[in-house]
Amino acid sequence: MQDPMSERGTTASDVARRVETLQGFGRLDEAAEECGTGLASFPEDPRLWDLLSEIELARENFAAAEHAARTAVGLEPENGLLPMTLVMTLIHLERFEDARDLARGMVARASWFAGAHLLLAHAEAGVGQRQPGALHLARQHAQTAVSLAPNEPTVLSSAAAVMSKINERREAARLVRAGLALDPGNSDLLLQQADLGTRTDVGATRLIRSVLAADPTDSASAWALRETVWTRRRLIPAFAIWSTVAIAVPLACLLLVVLMIQNLVILFIGMRSALPRGEYRRTWEQAPRLRFAVPLALVCLPWPLWGVVTHWFAIGAPLLGLLIAELAILFGSRADERRLEGLHSASTLRHIARVKREEANTGWGRLAVGGLAALTGVVAAITAVVVWFAYAGVGIGGALAGACAAFGVMAVFAGPPLVALAQAKERRLVAERLPVGGATRTARRIAAAAIALAAVGAIVSGIGLGLWLS
Repeated sequence: MQDPMSERGTTASDVARRVETLQGFGRLDEAAEECGTGLASFPEDPRLWDLLSEIELARENFAAAEHAARTAVGLEPENGLLPMTLVMTLIHLERFEDARDLARGMVARASWFAGAHLLLAHAEAGVGQRQPGALHLARQHAQTAVSLAPNEPTVLSSAAAVMSKINERREAARLVRAGLALDPGNSDLLLQQADLGTRTDVGATRLIRSVLAADPTDSASAWALRETVWTRRRLIPAFAIWSTVAIAVPLACLLLVVLMIQNLVILFIGMRSALPRGEYRRTWEQAPRLRFAVPLALVCLPWPLWGVVTHWFAIGAPLLGLLIAELAILFGSRADERRLEGLHSASTLRHIARVKREEANTGWGRLAVGGLAALTGVVAAITAVVVWFAYAGVGIGGALAGACAAFGVMAVFAGPPLVALAQAKERRLVAERLPVGGATRTARRIAAAAIALAAVGAIVSGIGLGLWLS
């Protein structure tokens, strides 16, 4: 029996044109349905399978995209550019070695094509995460792509993305500037410039605002806009907590004071002018239960004055306040993120998870200080025990106070970073769309334990410091 499309004289090319038209209008579901109908009549047509792989990749159905792309390549193996969608899919799946092997074949067959070099550059950059020797190949192929298409903004944008991945930020910024000179309104380039080409959060926020003005539905830009504000808020208590150890080094303490003042100016003056009208106020209203966090952090910021006024005995109050403020800001930021998660694509969720994981990893410095404080606390506690048995408790007060202070500093420094790492794990699970129930509960238990440890530690630290200093 002859199929209906053949009876009407419809060819595979006719179907492909209709699919491409639907793709152009962003009607991906209709395009996929039309493509499926066409493949029922023309199952051996590689162009239709390639179009289907592009559609499924755009819909982030990666397994379906890989199947369609491999089918297309199998039907027309002599076409050197046909594996493009398959390579992109494998890169999205982080199967970089497989993507690199296919991309090398593309470059061997079409060395004149900038897109082939860019795909190989992205694959090599991914491999370079585990094999640093591949990074110079990523740089080389990105530069080759730019030399082949120096006036293509999309090529410059993709090459800049490769340079960012391999930490060549200066070269990435240069490529972004060159791309914007060709296409000043390119949203991808503007977002890259926000990340690379500005020295302050204020400048980056203004660039992101221009992207949102052009496309108000860009959820990634909306998240970046809010995240900048939340990060600046968290720095208020974080800087103050760092000052508890930096106070022993006058130069370091002076630097922290300068950074605190700069952060407050950016948050309360610069960000207010950089954000769209009304957005600054909305960032406060989105988490009404946590509005107290920033005022509390500001009240507790001059914690040494609290100590002087109370002869250092009540120093635990401002330390506990700073801790509560930082934890509240962390949870407020996460709650604000969840409001947008339903609007994000899978790639945006992965980007957010990656950015927040990198941010959480910066907390290892605080964890190291906490570990050192714990070690000091153990030594002080052992000293207290020795004094108790050897000298019948005479002089034990100083050792106990030192142990309390050390364990308290450990908790205050380690608590919020542990919460941030637990939240980073939860974000990764959300981004990968895995069954998150058990793992998310584990992440939240870690966060709850860190909060309890840090809260008790702040009080103990205050009592210990008060006894020690008074």
